Amino acid sequence: MIERAPDVLYAGCQPAYGEQTIFQHKNSKESAVKLLSVPTFAKTRSIVLLDLQTLQSYELKFGKAFNMAQTDSDPAGANAEMMTQ
Repeated sequence: MIERAPDVLYAGCQPAYGEQTIFQHKNSKESAVKLLSVPTFAKTRSIVLLDLQTLQSYELKFGKAFNMAQTDSDPAGANAEMMTQ
């Protein structure tokens, strides 16, 4: 049996980043739980960073999302050209 709520609860493979803090007891910081929605990296090209001291979270994005349709229509694609040059 869990006697204490976690400080952070996260769900991975989500469509988008999100965060929210909920309180078990009204405005009591001891009962706060940080909820994080962690996006799927393959689709969003982003990760979530969490400061363990402050529980502040940040989304870090890495450029354009990868599009599988582009590689299906041109399997060699631009990556193959770059590798052969």
